[in-house]
Amino acid sequence: AFLTARMGTAAMVRSPGRMREMLADSEKILLTLTEAADRDTLQSFHRRAKGVLEVRQNWSGCWERAESHFRESLQLQPTNSNALFFLGMVALQMGKPEDAVKFLRRSLLLDPDFRAGYVNLAIGYLRLGRHAEALKVSEAGSARHPDAPQPHYHVGIACYQLAIA
Repeated sequence: AFLTARMGTAAMVRSPGRMREMLADSEKILLTLTEAADRDTLQSFHRRAKGVLEVRQNWSGCWERAESHFRESLQLQPTNSNALFFLGMVALQMGKPEDAVKFLRRSLLLDPDFRAGYVNLAIGYLRLGRHAEALKVSEAGSARHPDAPQPHYHVGIACYQLAIA
């Protein structure tokens, strides 16, 4: 089930229709699993994949629809750093930076090598006017990912905002 869902996710860019088919196939396989722990982990991945598909295919209004998939994913596996990240993205897109910061911080705690986590957490802090925290996160992101331009850009914005305050 995991492999089928994972392959469907990988095919998403080239063939969203194929991804839907593979997710439907993996859902059928999930119904046959008897071990709760295995089933919950696989269902968590499956729900997250459905949320990602929702965002990719239906840009207009997609975040609200995708949010339920990400919440289900997190409920099934509370340590799913990707579900936490996507819930942070939902919150950013819906104008809720406080919630975004909460989800993105938890995501980074679970996966401190994920560049997008640093980038979007800094955005959340910048939107809240918490420039010192944005600076700290951006410097940490820059240290882990020195070739990524976004953390450097956010350092500049945060430093400017702190200087004019």
